[in-house]
Amino acid sequence: MSNGFKKIIKSDRISVKYAKGASDVVGREFHPYNEIIYFIGEEADFVSDNLHLKLKPKTLLVIPKQCYHQLNVTRDVEKYHRLVIHFDSESELDKLFAGSFEKTFICEINEQISPILERLINTAREFENDKTAETLAFAAGALLVYEIRRAKRLDGDFSGRSDTVQRCIEWIEANIHERITLELMSADLNISESGISHAFRREMNISLYKYVLKKRLALANEKILDGKSPTEAALECGFCDYSGFFKQYKKTFGKPPSVVKRSRSK
Repeated sequence: MSNGFKKIIKSDRISVKYAKGASDVVGREFHPYNEIIYFIGEEADFVSDNLHLKLKPKTLLVIPKQCYHQLNVTRDVEKYHRLVIHFDSESELDKLFAGSFEKTFICEINEQISPILERLINTAREFENDKTAETLAFAAGALLVYEIRRAKRLDGDFSGRSDTVQRCIEWIEANIHERITLELMSADLNISESGISHAFRREMNISLYKYVLKKRLALANEKILDGKSPTEAALECGFCDYSGFFKQYKKTFGKPPSVVKRSRSK
């Protein structure tokens, strides 16, 4: 019998989820908001653009928006225990976050951060989704971001990344606005196409094609939110066929790019 639960605080400014049990978020390796995950318990593998590690209980992950990441529970998903915090790109917290973090990292949980995490957990437990919870969560979230900016980033060999995949990631970053094919990458990096494909899928847990597609969609979404027209954003992110971009964008974000642009301009 499952002992899972899910407590949610959600507003325009901040979202907090304190939960135990299987994740209800699948297939969102990139998203348009900054995220903080306090991994409390179970066993899991974590993969991002710059990290690949087995998570230990009580690990604090800081994931900037548009950064690829996957968290895969490897044992009993019903015991997956976490606190997840994220905030809208227009919120005050995002402005505090912006520019401070470019890559995913593990943050030390020091004597300042630990009580803030407990406060967020207790707020979700006691108040869940009401006005009191939103106010308390926002205040604690602001403190948490402030303390994370001051805290130590834990060192260590967390990359677990082969030279092949690391070079592929760097090549994709440099060419994301251009035409990308496996043939071009293979020629530039002097690595066989099959070697690239197999290594990338094995280490990143996603195909090279899907990684590039989702990264481009995430970047295009960011440009649309910043005021670019959907057509401009698509072209600048390497999409030659707008109808193909439109279809993939709607599938990924649940709404057409023009709707996102209109809602942001209000």
